[in-house]
Parts: sequence; structure tokens; C-alpha cells
Amino acid sequence: MSDHLVGRRLQRIIASWHRYAGARSGPLDVWLVDSDAVTTRLTTGSDWCLIVERATPYEGYDTGAGGRVEVASAEDETPFAAHLGETVVAVRCDAVCDRGVPVFLDRPVRRSGPPGMS
Repeated sequence: MSDHLVGRRLQRIIASWHRYAGARSGPLDVWLVDSDAVTTRLTTGSDWCLIVERATPYEGYDTGAGGRVEVASAEDETPFAAHLGETVVAVRCDAVCDRGVPVFLDRPVRRSGPPGMS
């Protein structure tokens, strides 16, 4: 899956958005950029399956009468924002029937007390 992320820090987040008549929707694709500058794309397939792959962000493009797809930094606009600068300690995929496939990027747990105490 995305085991190449393990041991690397999440440095940047890039996303693509659809813009039409001034309104923006999305993101369509999200790329996680790690401390080795490797980009991992998260997106959905036409059958709503989750796709996680190493891929370079594409350039934005015009869709004619349908608007435009824009690609830009998205550090504050995805659920991954809270994890910027953290090291990924594990990647796992949990399949849930009728609900898609959530992907979890595990990170170190910060404890305020001795081991075993939160």
C-alpha cells in the first residue's frame, strides 16, 4: 500500500479542486509530501474504490464550459493538516463493508506521564 511513508515526516499537503462559476468543490485528489520529497496520491476510482499510490501532482487544467481544476498547497484544508511535521510510524488499511476503505496513518502517541499512563 503506502509502506514507503513509514519513518518519514509529513511535510506538505497538495490537493486538486474543481472550480466552477466561482465556487470550489473537492478535493478531487490529495498528495502527501514526505520528508524525502516523495508524493503519495490519495483519490477515488470510478467505482469509488480508494486509490493510494506514489504519483507526482499534475498541473491544473481548464475543463472548458465545466470550469477548471486547480492544484495548490492545502495544508489547512484536509484532515491531514493536524499531522504536518509528524512522523508516520505505520500505515494500515481497514475495509468496512458499505462504508469504503479508511486509511490510517499512525503516528507516535505523546504521553504526559510514565508509560501506560495518559
